[in-house]
Amino acid sequence: MKTVDSNEMRFLNSSTIMKIIWSSVGISRADLSRATGMSRSSISDIVSTLMEQGLVKEVGDGESKGGRKPRILKFNDNVHQILTLSIGRRSSQIGLMNLRASINNVEVLDYGLIHGPDAVLGRIKEDLAAYMKRHHLSDEKVLGMGISLPCPVKEESAPLLSAVLYPDWAQVNLLDEISTVTSCAIFFENDANLGALAENWWGARRDQDLIYVAVSEGYGAGIIIDRQIFRGRHGMAGEIGHMIIDSSSGQWHRGIQGSLASYIVEEALVRIYQEQAQLQGRDVGDDMNLESIAAALLQDDKAAMATIDHLCHYLAIALTNLVHILDIGTIVLGGTLARFGEIFFAKLRQKMAEHSLWSDTIKLSVEPCSVGQNQILVGAGTLVLDAFLGGRLGKPQIQSSATLH
Repeated sequence: MKTVDSNEMRFLNSSTIMKIIWSSVGISRADLSRATGMSRSSISDIVSTLMEQGLVKEVGDGESKGGRKPRILKFNDNVHQILTLSIGRRSSQIGLMNLRASINNVEVLDYGLIHGPDAVLGRIKEDLAAYMKRHHLSDEKVLGMGISLPCPVKEESAPLLSAVLYPDWAQVNLLDEISTVTSCAIFFENDANLGALAENWWGARRDQDLIYVAVSEGYGAGIIIDRQIFRGRHGMAGEIGHMIIDSSSGQWHRGIQGSLASYIVEEALVRIYQEQAQLQGRDVGDDMNLESIAAALLQDDKAAMATIDHLCHYLAIALTNLVHILDIGTIVLGGTLARFGEIFFAKLRQKMAEHSLWSDTIKLSVEPCSVGQNQILVGAGTLVLDAFLGGRLGKPQIQSSATLH
């Protein structure tokens, strides 16, 4: 049996007190003592240390239950900042998050993984260093850094990117590279998992089992079961873009015949929109993307409606398969999909209900992400926050899955 020395016990008790204060809207020392069973002197000692560190502050008096009014304690959400970085295929984003998921100072970087490590690594490090200098971020001010990647991240491994998806990056250790810029703790995770994490911590589906689906260059799903990210043995759970929809199809994507992505990746949807527009005697040109289709849909554009019919047909098949396998009825759509409007969501719900054998038992909820457009950055920051509240921050490391609050 592992023994716990006095220093470790004090650290564990301090982490417990800090998390309780963080989770509350305001709490007294007496309430902390009652909640934890710790003596009032121990509570006062720990709180004094947390106040010296700037993590906790007194915000006024509470109601008296006889005798002197208790001082109310509240967590200081802005004592530290969390660096968040989303590295995408074509572009990236960097931002800051406080300890209550408020994202600010977001900047878009005009490069991503497809441009290759020779062109990108140096720029990432230069831009990160410049960003920290511009916002006066010392390593003492930065609690840690969360990084989103558009591919599976294997648990307890070096953050080497998928050799299948990004062969040029297969031997690049991002942890080693980024650690040359900052000594703070660094955490990595797949982007769809981070979207699910953000929704589960901060969104309208707090603490619910859910499937979060994001679209960028492909489709991925982040799955939350029992307040934990379900990742699978190799970190590849939720790679729904590679789900086979029709193996006899003439559609191919990344060498896979008849996959979901082959039907509904951005290029396929743009092509369908262009074909539908031509049937109506319109030439919309080549400057189209999912954002353009979403905007056209909100204007009742017939070509956009036909494109969405196609999207909903195939996406509903994939999502219904997941619902049947996992017995999860809460679907959250993020990224560009979240901006397609109620016409799209109503049609997708209808298609899923038609495909579901258990629609009377599994109550389907299909809604846009409620966290906002910076949902992936919020998820990246939440990785760091979760480790901090759980007392797991230390030297730079990989965090491939958060233990949810």
